[in-house]
Amino acid sequence: MSLMAFNINGQDYPWPDLGEAMIIEPGAPGVINETINNDTLADGSRAHNHYILRRGATYLYTFTINNVGWPLMVTAEEGDGPKPIIRALGPPAGENEAERAFLCQGNTYLKDLHIIGWDMTPYPTDNATIRLGADSITVVNLNCFLEFNRQNIWRINNNDGILYIENCVVYNQGQAHDIPNGQPLNWRGSYSPLVHFRNNTVVNCTQGLNYQYGDKESGKTIIDHNTLVNFGYQGGDFGRHDTVIFTNNLCVNVGILGDAWNGDRSRFAEGWFLFAIDTAWSEVITDEDTAYEYKEPVLQWENNHYYTDPAVAAFLPDSTNKASLIMFDEQLTDLIGENNEVVDEGFSFTDFPVMVEMYQDFIEDYYNIVDVPSQLPGFDWQWFDRDFDLDFSYSESHPAYSAAADGGPLGDRNWFPDWTPLSVEEIETTHFKVYPNPASNFIHISLDEGQSINRIVISNILGQEMKSVNDITDKALTISTSGLVQGVYFVNYYNNKHYIGTNKLLIK
Repeated sequence: MSLMAFNINGQDYPWPDLGEAMIIEPGAPGVINETINNDTLADGSRAHNHYILRRGATYLYTFTINNVGWPLMVTAEEGDGPKPIIRALGPPAGENEAERAFLCQGNTYLKDLHIIGWDMTPYPTDNATIRLGADSITVVNLNCFLEFNRQNIWRINNNDGILYIENCVVYNQGQAHDIPNGQPLNWRGSYSPLVHFRNNTVVNCTQGLNYQYGDKESGKTIIDHNTLVNFGYQGGDFGRHDTVIFTNNLCVNVGILGDAWNGDRSRFAEGWFLFAIDTAWSEVITDEDTAYEYKEPVLQWENNHYYTDPAVAAFLPDSTNKASLIMFDEQLTDLIGENNEVVDEGFSFTDFPVMVEMYQDFIEDYYNIVDVPSQLPGFDWQWFDRDFDLDFSYSESHPAYSAAADGGPLGDRNWFPDWTPLSVEEIETTHFKVYPNPASNFIHISLDEGQSINRIVISNILGQEMKSVNDITDKALTISTSGLVQGVYFVNYYNNKHYIGTNKLLIK
């Protein structure tokens, strides 16, 4: 099996050649899962690992697609036309919910697909659409539409799993009366070395973009150049991460359900924040027989804009916090970077047909708490359907249009085809010099006058930390490259927990 570098917007993605592909023709329900799950030879080996779906066709699955121990790639056929739809037929007899679409227990690569979390009854799926279910796997999602799941789109249930999500659209996620669910990204107390979420648009989610469940430490999360619109409770809770990079994002009407939990503000024991991160990592927490000692995260939180429409905030009950009064928790505020703008005003996209009045019923349903579950408000978040043709670009005269790190628009760059995000070579810092490069046994690093760093991290192309040097006080230092195999690495510089630059390094 050969491995190719699948490069999008300067980020190297693992995108393998899995051999001859098999076209799955649309047919009876179950053809997709039966074909993929049962495609084995007499000796038990896989006949195929790459499957191609017809554009414009709908594939109803009757059981989870589950690649246990083997790599799987599912893509649309080449050319133009609607993405192939993957959708559940419905729950099995005697069950009240359909299976999830993908349970990844091997490396999984999905591209140009439209995955719908409503089954054909229609009933909302209650499982994560794409679940990382085996340790040390890589999952890559490119250019996919992911429509509705009551719980999560991506759930990290494994250890040491790497997740890349690029150029995707997530919409209509969660239910108003079930606010603990409804976030696209969910860590279930598992360590993930890297989650890279870039150039995506996420619209209409009843919770925030992400939530880390439990007290365990996780690795690096990169959330860069995304358009995030209409989130209910919170914008995101990063829990205990080694590194969080939240840059160049456009956030519009994030946290429109206020500071209640299922409509009941009295259930909050602590304050409510739109964005939070746990920086109290000096304690030691014992989880059964394993002790975890936490540390303060490295944080790059820069060049983001947050807009809350006062007309939407006015629909909240008087007991709730409105608009941007408590955007960040105190710990996150202490670490926040530069060029973050918080604005209490509406934001207009080129073509997004959601009027202010459409928020009112949704917010009122959320606060209309009843004792009988059957009387809870139903799913009413579907403000546009799967046949949408939207445009999340915005006026060149708007301040957000030139607010990104490279002077371009904030948000998902797919809406601005004339803008090309910077490549790794273009974002390299000029304030630090690395030599020799290529290197064999060691590297020298020198700083320009006036520059200051206290930490250096050398990472591989997957973002995994390979070496680090802490408590740096010198303007020049030498680092051994022993243990680094031949290949491409990145030398990342930090000062007082803030990321400030990168150099590319080649080990020969």
